[in-house]
Amino acid sequence: MNSRAAIPALLLAAALGGCGVSHGPSQAQMRQQQEMLQQQMRASTDQIEAQLREAQEKMQAASEPPAGADGRPPAEEEYARYKREQAQRAKREYEQMQEELRSDPETAKALEEASRYQKEVARTNPSGVTSQFDLGDEEEAALGLEMVPMLLGDQRLVDDSALVQYVNRVGMWVAQQSERPGLPWRFGVIDTDAVNAFAVPGGYVFVTRGMLALLESESELAGVLGHEVSHVVRKHHLRWVYMNRDLQASSARTKETLRKYNPAMLAEFERMDRVMSQQFALMSSGPMRAGLSRGEEIQADGDGATLAWRAGYESWGMVSALQRFEAWQRPRYAALRSAS
Repeated sequence: MNSRAAIPALLLAAALGGCGVSHGPSQAQMRQQQEMLQQQMRASTDQIEAQLREAQEKMQAASEPPAGADGRPPAEEEYARYKREQAQRAKREYEQMQEELRSDPETAKALEEASRYQKEVARTNPSGVTSQFDLGDEEEAALGLEMVPMLLGDQRLVDDSALVQYVNRVGMWVAQQSERPGLPWRFGVIDTDAVNAFAVPGGYVFVTRGMLALLESESELAGVLGHEVSHVVRKHHLRWVYMNRDLQASSARTKETLRKYNPAMLAEFERMDRVMSQQFALMSSGPMRAGLSRGEEIQADGDGATLAWRAGYESWGMVSALQRFEAWQRPRYAALRSAS
């Protein structure tokens, strides 16, 4: 969250700072101060709402490539070039910003210290998750079990005990090479031709029948399952659960404090809370989540290959599976673009 988004917290602290003081400004002066703070909070909420609308517009624009002269979407090659140019422009802007920051000796020193700190955090806490709701393995498994029906929807698991046992045998052996072998790992096969694999917290990993048909070796299967095991081990999926719970708990505490000491500010804070919830929902949405999780996917690719290698499989199985999946996607993407 940027510094602008921190403004409401500062205003709230100021609003609560004078509560309970028996000496000082008169009642009229305090009412005037509260009105001023309400106006400032209202202005800050308006600003956040404007930023939220701008972010939504940018997401929409980024998800829709510019149309060609005939109004139709560009060909696959042109769209790929457009996305590369976007990425290169963003990289140049980031590098330019870093150069400008490092031109100041004090800022450069602070950045170096921050980098060392981040490396130490990554070493001691590879998931990067820090929350007051840090779950134990049993609680995480229970949460994952609750999420399974929501993610499966109308999809069914295959009725083939031999196939399920085979996938579980490979998956369990790969999972035992991870840093969390004690989770109640379970591996299921979804009865659909779609090519996909995913996991939920607690050790529940699913691969589709279509994915199994696409893969050509057990090493490739081990790499795919290792990729999903890595997501669970590093608690990638839990990050958003924790963030949402922390946000809700913080909001509840603030509302209770306002009810006791400054009820006049409650209505405006509740409006701000709704806006902040919308902002979090935007961050958690499919398109935004996909963009934010790119680093996690790359991390899971590397971990998946490592876990498969530790389990005795060829380390190139993960790479081979990814190449096969991309080759499968390419003609379908081209057909989708031409039909639109």
